Amino acid sequence: AVRAFAEVRFQGQTARTEAQAGAAPHWKHPVEMAFHPPGGDFTPARLAQITDVIHVSVFDELEVDDAEHGGFYEDEDGTRVEHRFLGSLEIPFGTVYMEGKVEGMFRLETPPVNLGYVYASAAR
Repeated sequence: AVRAFAEVRFQGQTARTEAQAGAAPHWKHPVEMAFHPPGGDFTPARLAQITDVIHVSVFDELEVDDAEHGGFYEDEDGTRVEHRFLGSLEIPFGTVYMEGKVEGMFRLETPPVNLGYVYASAAR
């Protein structure tokens, strides 16, 4: 089963959501980041001109057991957490500025091939 989380990048900062199980996860909490307008100018006219983009990437969080492959002592934990890229989207800052927030269901741009996964339309 997929345990997806969203990683949000904006102005050199990164934040992430908690992982949610299921093929269609949803997160009902805000992701907050500091905002630094150019020159510290918070006037509406200046904010409306900002062209920065918010990048959202979605990953599957897996626990992988490397102990099966050997090379570990008996008391060593052979598991690790792996993040597999599922897709991404971009949201213009102007959208958030004009609307105050962004919420809803969004279609992700996905790689043409995502090894280890079957798209729902191909699974039928």
